[in-house]
Amino acid sequence: SDHGEDMEYFHGASRFTYDMARVPFFVYLSPAYQQKYPDTVQVLKAHRHTIFTNDLMYDTLCGILQLYNSDYSPAFDLSQSAYSLTVPTTRRSCAR
Repeated sequence: SDHGEDMEYFHGASRFTYDMARVPFFVYLSPAYQQKYPDTVQVLKAHRHTIFTNDLMYDTLCGILQLYNSDYSPAFDLSQSAYSLTVPTTRRSCAR
């Protein structure tokens, strides 16, 4: 899904609520992966309640798959301790 739903206001543009933008996200890692990359598993667990937006999926998948490249940034990778996205204080935008 690319958006959530507010059951009181539904998904209209006239009244935005954060429930309209929240989407569940989960990661399943096989026991073999967990054994091979225990540090990655621990960092992901530590970030389980951290803000995450779907435009960061590329960096996070690169990190989980251990496929680093010139377009990759650990600051946007939920599986890295360098992940640094925080809730914007203005709540208006979240610039990458």
